[in-house]
Amino acid sequence: MGLGRAEKSLHYKENKYMGITFEPHICVYLDVLGGEAIFAKADTDVQSAEEFLQFILDFENRLNGMRQGKKTVVKTFSDNIFAAIPIEATPAVSREQWVGYFLYEVIQQIKMIFLLSELPIRGGVTIGNLFINERAILGPAVPRAVRLEEKEANYPRIVVDQNVLDLLPKFRGFESEEHPMIYMADDNVPSLNYLGLDSFLLNKHNEIIQKKILEFSDNARILSKYRWLEKYHLAMVTRMKRMNLL
Repeated sequence: MGLGRAEKSLHYKENKYMGITFEPHICVYLDVLGGEAIFAKADTDVQSAEEFLQFILDFENRLNGMRQGKKTVVKTFSDNIFAAIPIEATPAVSREQWVGYFLYEVIQQIKMIFLLSELPIRGGVTIGNLFINERAILGPAVPRAVRLEEKEANYPRIVVDQNVLDLLPKFRGFESEEHPMIYMADDNVPSLNYLGLDSFLLNKHNEIIQKKILEFSDNARILSKYRWLEKYHLAMVTRMKRMNLL
């Protein structure tokens, strides 16, 4: 039998406060552009769906390995991914280092999806309070990351919030250069530099971009995204040449 009205009221009062506590996390919301094509035919092209899912599982395993004993999360719904880790300092690792580790793993994820599945990604990364348990993810960091993706990531880029920039770990030897994890576009919107300073990725990256530019030459909306990526690619080539890495 179901609960009566009085019993329901008592049950509600007992569970109204469940010991919700918030703590600061760095989180990212990713939208895999074109990823819906994988899931639209997931029941007939199981291999592609399994490969994409494996990317997500590997990402989650790496994050869990970073912050053992703490609530980390990686959730995916079709072609959207949300991931977060706490940034509370530990005796061995500072807040800035947790931020750096997380961004490094996000960058690895972007590389794998783009270079192996040829799917560009847009999104937003921010820092804010979250409550995470087995059933729920609550807190202002979630809508903030989504808003960054929706309002500022018009192109295939992962927009980096100012509160993340403020906690970027410093890299010795790069004081006079742009931060190696950040690309600042012409519109002064900072995004993750997933190419980093890795010259070995350049050829494959450019091959995919040029192939997609030809494929979508008659689709102005999609073409503009790959033209943006082409501009980003050339900017990183210029940066690497300036630093004598090419």
